[in-house]
Amino acid sequence: MSLKKDFIPNIKIKGLLLKVVNNNKHCILSIETNKETLPSIIGKKYKLTLHDGKILKEIDISFTNQSKIIKKIPLSALATGVNIFTIFNDANTPIAERLFFNYNNLNILKSKVTLQQKKDTATSINLKYEKFNNEKFNNVS
Repeated sequence: MSLKKDFIPNIKIKGLLLKVVNNNKHCILSIETNKETLPSIIGKKYKLTLHDGKILKEIDISFTNQSKIIKKIPLSALATGVNIFTIFNDANTPIAERLFFNYNNLNILKSKVTLQQKKDTATSINLKYEKFNNEKFNNVS
């Protein structure tokens, strides 16, 4: 079966793909394009930004005659928790974005969960943590 443009609405023939992978020591970013796009973007200045809501970092990227750019970032250089990677084109327009959750240096506490059904629509959930410090900022997910 061949995939035709009519099969998926609004599919674009030209563009970039941003992949983010964790290999337990690094966050590996792969920025890829296809043979239809490559000639029109060779030498153009793109930006890869990463931020965690507080600190913004920028990496300049540009395509040569290769259709793939790989960036390897140590997990220790990223914020613990959510990191956002965005590619901006030469007109400073965001064209691709990925979220990455960095577990590096994250203290995860295990909980004991107790559920109590109260009536048909209400449920009470009790979470008990060992070593829980309520004097510090905590997130529960």
